[in-house]
Amino acid sequence: MKRKFTPRLLGPALLALLFALLGITWVYSQDSPANSSLSSPDTPGNTSSQVSAPLGAAFTYQGELQDAGQPASGIYDFSFRLLDGPDPMSDNQVGSPVAVNGVSVSDGIFTVELDFGAGPFTGDARWLEISVGRDGESLTTLSPTQPLTAVPYALYGEDADADPANELNSGINFIGTTLQVTDAGGTLTQNLGTFNGNLVITANGRLGVRELSPITDVQITQSDGLIGGTGGLTFSRSTNWKIMHTGSHLSFVENNVRRSYIETGTGNYVTVSDATKKKDVQPLGTVLDGVMQLQPVQFHYLTQDNSAPSNYGFIAQDVAAVFPDLARTAEDGTMGLSYADFGVLAIASIQEQQAQIDALQKENEALRAEINDIRSMLNQGNTTISSTTSASLPAAPLSASALRPDGLAGSLFSSWAGVVLLGLVLLGGMLFWNRQQRGSLS
Repeated sequence: MKRKFTPRLLGPALLALLFALLGITWVYSQDSPANSSLSSPDTPGNTSSQVSAPLGAAFTYQGELQDAGQPASGIYDFSFRLLDGPDPMSDNQVGSPVAVNGVSVSDGIFTVELDFGAGPFTGDARWLEISVGRDGESLTTLSPTQPLTAVPYALYGEDADADPANELNSGINFIGTTLQVTDAGGTLTQNLGTFNGNLVITANGRLGVRELSPITDVQITQSDGLIGGTGGLTFSRSTNWKIMHTGSHLSFVENNVRRSYIETGTGNYVTVSDATKKKDVQPLGTVLDGVMQLQPVQFHYLTQDNSAPSNYGFIAQDVAAVFPDLARTAEDGTMGLSYADFGVLAIASIQEQQAQIDALQKENEALRAEINDIRSMLNQGNTTISSTTSASLPAAPLSASALRPDGLAGSLFSSWAGVVLLGLVLLGGMLFWNRQQRGSLS
């Protein structure tokens, strides 16, 4: 009898075929190297199931080695020791030494991996002592020891792995406008400060101190404007310099003493010169001779282009030879000048020169008076020569006024013309006398 294919047999047949195909695919995937990353959890390509290895305690140390003053090259053996101080003779070794042999050194550079374990790095400072020698030879200890930086300490974030002592969701709180950090046990609390409205960093990179909306890169509203207060910018070293707004002016303050300020409204630089701020005040003395020795010059600074306008001034060393107090020496030995003091020198020189001018004027006036007196005596033309005899002279002692020439003689002696005329009279008399003598001889 001939059998017929009926639809009732189609479903089971298709189901059996599907299971057969799935079985073949599974077997193929187990044996195919191309698909091994899909099933092997140990393959590097399977990042979804790969287990990360724990971070070790080793760190990389790179150095430069010189042999006989030249960069070393070749194979060298090293030994490293950790110390708790820089002196190998007095300080203690921490942990065990680490020997690294057969290290390749090229042009003096070598790199080694050191593993002292995490135990020696407890937060205290550590120094590394290095001993080195050629491959197979004895080692030489290098000096000095090398301080280790904080890099080896970055081995573990020991309490950042959900440790309750550092859980962010239980240790940081806002109390009003104060940021407060507390450990999980509540035994330690640290206030980081009230910052709402006091410190702002905007999205466009501006910083505001007590300014919610800074309009410049850095904008500060001072806490106060007192010289000895908390406002302003302080730069500390051996002395404290502060730049601050003191209410009207921009002041420069050293150790709570205002030295100078930029005046509001004019921009003038003003140096404090109050009498109550000074001591040992004395007159300056004569400066004119020294000022005359100064040599003004024009120049360019080394950093200026030659086409830049020339600067006018003095050479500090030249000025120091005449006025030592005007020269200043900076921390690096560079000399400078206090040009503000040159105005004082100029005024003192003008005053000194004016005193000399006044003295010359008085001297000239005295000389002019004497000349006028002489002219007055020479120009008297109203006197006459007295023809009286000695018997007619007054019997009383002669006074200065009685001896004054009178008549024609006085007129003759009172001017140069009179002197010339008198000379002519005398010459004529001599000629007349000479003629009389010749006549008597003949």
